[in-house]
Amino acid sequence: MPRGTVLVLQHEDECPLGYLEEALRDAQLDVYVHKVKRDSALPAAAADDYVACVSLGGFGCAFLDDQHPELVAEKAFIRDWVVVRRKPFLGICLGCQLLATALGGVGRLADAPEIGYGITMTATEAGLTDPLVAPLLEQQQQSRDHTAASNSTATLDSNLLLFHSDTFSAPPEDQAVVLARSAGCIQVLRAGPTAIGLQVHPEATPQEVRAWLAHADAATLKKAGLPDDGALLQAESERRAAHSRAVAMRFFRAWIATFVSDS
Repeated sequence: MPRGTVLVLQHEDECPLGYLEEALRDAQLDVYVHKVKRDSALPAAAADDYVACVSLGGFGCAFLDDQHPELVAEKAFIRDWVVVRRKPFLGICLGCQLLATALGGVGRLADAPEIGYGITMTATEAGLTDPLVAPLLEQQQQSRDHTAASNSTATLDSNLLLFHSDTFSAPPEDQAVVLARSAGCIQVLRAGPTAIGLQVHPEATPQEVRAWLAHADAATLKKAGLPDDGALLQAESERRAAHSRAVAMRFFRAWIATFVSDS
């Protein structure tokens, strides 16, 4: 018997659940996919029908409100979900940017696109003790009792993919806490006890990477230091697939465990 239904806000056909779908199915959770561009805006009352919400990636922009009215409505929905109802929320890439800007962060174009694997992302002091950062780390913490000093350079797993051109400033400290950064961008954000945002893409399968590369323009890939056609990144996604899936399942199971009990 299903343990509840997870609401998924999907912005593009090319940005599905990926590995997250497997984790939700394994946890005996149903999924309702709301197509943000196609379906009418969700009323706040709809939150009562779901145990958690996921906002996926997409090609839109979290800070160009006049160009993306559907995302303005989504930000209002996310703020109600996270701040008023305090229900479990996961935002991935665009979903993370929507979470941050809904809570007072300021979105902007990043100084340079971050596209690829192996980009250094370091946990902050707050991230070192966060239970949802631990599954993302390159080397798992052996104990939650480790001191910040002993893990001061903990980095996120190199098998996690970045694929974004936009970023954001941190929301006010009473709204959110930064858990990990790269040299140029916030990568993991915690908003209260129930909400987390990731710029990284743990859900990304090689099939999704292929679709994103087909959509990306050559100039963006070049700015990110990639060949114009992205062929090397596609091959790398396939080579890393087993490791990427392992990191993804580790994180998604940890996130699901925050709102689904095995007892």
